[in-house]
Amino acid sequence: MRTAPTPGRVACCLLLLCATACSEEGAREDPRVVATVNGEVLSRADFERELRRALAGFELQPSPEQLDALRNTVVEQMTEAMLLEQAIRSRGIAVTADELERRMLQASADLGSEGLDRALDASELQLAEFRKRTKATLLLERLFQEEVYARVALTAEEVASYHQAHAAQFQQAEQVHALQLVVNTQEEARRLRTQVRDGKRFGELAMKYSLSPDAKVGGDLGWFERGVMPAAFDEACFGLPVGALSDVVASDYGYHLFKVVERRPARALTLQESRPLVESRLLREKRAAAQAAWVAGLKKKANIRINRQTLASTGGGGAT
Repeated sequence: MRTAPTPGRVACCLLLLCATACSEEGAREDPRVVATVNGEVLSRADFERELRRALAGFELQPSPEQLDALRNTVVEQMTEAMLLEQAIRSRGIAVTADELERRMLQASADLGSEGLDRALDASELQLAEFRKRTKATLLLERLFQEEVYARVALTAEEVASYHQAHAAQFQQAEQVHALQLVVNTQEEARRLRTQVRDGKRFGELAMKYSLSPDAKVGGDLGWFERGVMPAAFDEACFGLPVGALSDVVASDYGYHLFKVVERRPARALTLQESRPLVESRLLREKRAAAQAAWVAGLKKKANIRINRQTLASTGGGGAT
């Protein structure tokens, strides 16, 4: 038989509940804490550091509204990153020292040593921090590969449907196949033009006189579309009929002669021709959608708490 609680016992329970609630509330309002993700703390110091990096992208002092929006963006990015780090740890995902070193070498090769230094200076990152972030990127890639991308596949029907729906994106622009000859002076270019008109072979003259590296193949520029070559080349070549010889064309490289050998009109690419590009784009879109849905699922299950009072006081004040 259950006995009724005494007034003293009720008061004691209320005090315990109040103490627990006040303790939890106090933790959430700790001015040193901007947020917690499943109990893991995002400190004010770490948040301020990222906020400063984001603020470095502003040429002028942001307005209070802009600062508020930036705070919210940064805290959302950082809490999401914490959630993903927790997922990585819980799944035991790791990368080897060799894998990290290869990625660091790749970054150095892509940017060059001076470019890497400039990138580090611009983002206020030291090499150790850059290494840490590179490792985090590798871990994240592996997480998504195992948990998301491995489950994304394409069907032949999806590829065909995408190609049909985005037909305007799979076009081959007008192209020309041209030869060029470039020399130092306008007078020499005119003299050589006369020789071509008198029956001399363009390619032979290019091999003998042209200063361009393509001289060894008779000045053959291959096939190209508008925008690939310098504007002066496009203007000369796309205005010529097949077999025609251009006037002398001046550029920063010297004085040119062009001869159009072949021409291809603009046309729509067939599914077979555009399949690699279609599959690449469609796979990227499907992976992005699957990744967004997977992360949204993580967030839905997570316990993410934002200390709005502390957040509002970061980066120079303002209200959210």
